[in-house]
Amino acid sequence: MASDTSSRSRTLLFGTAALALVVWGLYAWRAMQSAPGDAGQVAVMEGGPKVTPLRATRPISDIIKKIESENAPQPITPPADAVAEPLAIDAVVADAASAVRANSASGEGHSVEMTLASKAAVTKPEVVATDATALFAAGRELLGKGDFIGARSNLSRVLNQGLPASEEDYVRTELGRISEAMLFSRATNLGDPLTTAHIITSGDTLHAISGRHGITEELLGSINQIKEANRLQVGQRIKVIRGPFRAVIDKSDHRMDVYLGDLFVRSFNVGLGANGYTPTGAWVVNNKLSNPDWTDPNTNRHFLADDPDNPIGERWIGLHGTDGDAIAKVGFGIHGTIDAASIGQDKSMGCVRMAATDVSLVYDLLVLNQSQVVIRP
Repeated sequence: MASDTSSRSRTLLFGTAALALVVWGLYAWRAMQSAPGDAGQVAVMEGGPKVTPLRATRPISDIIKKIESENAPQPITPPADAVAEPLAIDAVVADAASAVRANSASGEGHSVEMTLASKAAVTKPEVVATDATALFAAGRELLGKGDFIGARSNLSRVLNQGLPASEEDYVRTELGRISEAMLFSRATNLGDPLTTAHIITSGDTLHAISGRHGITEELLGSINQIKEANRLQVGQRIKVIRGPFRAVIDKSDHRMDVYLGDLFVRSFNVGLGANGYTPTGAWVVNNKLSNPDWTDPNTNRHFLADDPDNPIGERWIGLHGTDGDAIAKVGFGIHGTIDAASIGQDKSMGCVRMAATDVSLVYDLLVLNQSQVVIRP
């Protein structure tokens, strides 16, 4: 009896010891599987399963840096034919033709995104200039840095504020060159408030698009080099100017200044009425004729269109007086002339005379029933 009890006790003891040995071995084997190696690594035994750690294997600062870098804005690579950032207006355009040649042909349906100055390159004056001298200096500084939009704003404000004549001439010249680069070329500057881009959709016409933006169909076709207005392609991208243009004529200087909003665009020399007979005041464009015939009111002689002796040339921009001495007056207009020597003088019957090339451009700028013309003493 005692012998049987002793035998069972030994068997139970050996069994318990064997079980403990098996459990310990299994634990040791699993511990080896999960033992960490070098910092940031997970140890994997040959043929064994990969163990996923339950703690970060990198400092939290590294993770934050990674998240910040993944969410940081990515640089935009400009197209291969984009215009590089210039430091002076000469880098953009030396003349109107070079501005056009720098861009793709209109048949391709693309236009160039031209950034004339990067944010990093533009330093705005710390003090807002208010007097003419400070505005002039600030405008020249911005122009030198390639910020043509800022320069255009400052220099436009300084006109007619008492600058010396030589400085006013400089301002008009530089603003005219900025207009050639930014308005009258095919280049589109996304930061310019005076222009935008339009994608052609089904049913679009130059007439409809120009009407919505307050510019003429002729100007829209010209800046986009569109030769056939009825052959627009769906998806084609064109440049659009936000109009309308307006004109201010200074009788004392025989000069017409054209503006887009409050921003100066370009100047032209004009001829005016004999004995001062060009009424001052405000006018609106009320009719436009290309290659018109004309009857001299003094002699009743009639000149046909295309007649080289036609005194008013090939463009007529009719005006209707709305304010000042011009109110309710009709029959006055802006037109060309075959007497080039009369530009800058008072020889007309009251109308505004311009050189043939100048009046052709103004004809394309001023919009019927929208553009205003102010004539000052």
